[in-house]
Amino acid sequence: MLRILHRGSVHMDEREKVTIDRLERNLAAFEELVQTVLESSEHGFEEAEQALVIRFLESKGYEVNTTNLRPRILACAGVLGAELGYLSPADIPRIAPGVLVSETEVDAIVTELRALASSFKPTPDETVEEETVMTESVLDASKNVNRVRGEIDRIDDLLNRLRG
Repeated sequence: MLRILHRGSVHMDEREKVTIDRLERNLAAFEELVQTVLESSEHGFEEAEQALVIRFLESKGYEVNTTNLRPRILACAGVLGAELGYLSPADIPRIAPGVLVSETEVDAIVTELRALASSFKPTPDETVEEETVMTESVLDASKNVNRVRGEIDRIDDLLNRLRG
C-alpha cells in the first residue's frame, strides 16, 4: 500500500508529499476509516463509498482530492478492503496510467472540436430572424411601459384631486 502512495512522488508538488507523509503517519486511522466505510456499504467500493472516503479525509484536513492523490488514495483503500476481505482484487480501483496521445491524434481531436463548435453557431438567416423577433419584443415592451405610465399618471391626477 505504501508503494502505491509513494509511486512517482518525486514528481509531485510539496503539498502532495506532505499529505502522503501525514497519511502514512496515520495509517491506522486510514485503515479504520476504510473498514468502517466498507462495513456500512451494501454495494462494495463504488463511487459513493469512494467519495465518502475522500470527503472524510478532506474534512480532517488532508488535501487528497487532487489528480495525483485521489487515485492513489482510492487504490490504497481498495487494497485495504481486499486485505480485510470486503473486496475481491478485481474490485480494487486502479491508478490510471498516463494518457498518451500522438500529435496526429491531437490534430484530429482539435479538428473535430472545431467542427462541433461551428455546428452550434447560428446561420446568418437565424441571426436576422432572432434580431427581428428581439426588435418586435422590445417594441411591444416599450408600448406596454408607455401604457402603464399613462395609467399611473391618471391615477396620480385622480389622487391629487381627491386630496385637494
